[in-house]
Amino acid sequence: MQEDGTPLREGKECGPCYLYQMLNVYIKKEDVVVQYGDDIGGLALLGSHMGRYFTIMESSEVILDELLKIMKHRERN
Repeated sequence: MQEDGTPLREGKECGPCYLYQMLNVYIKKEDVVVQYGDDIGGLALLGSHMGRYFTIMESSEVILDELLKIMKHRERN
């Protein structure tokens, strides 16, 4: 789902926050992203990041930086 609650379209997210910009870069077209919760929520990446689940706090850049490190590492492997 996108930030405004609309369905995911072609594996790309749209939105102003860092999380959605990051997803737009690192997920692939066939990936499925499931997000739930508001300020504190869960993010599940399926497909090229199969089985990766994250707890996120969108307001915390520290958590988003950790997520970015995991995704970059996963992309190299």
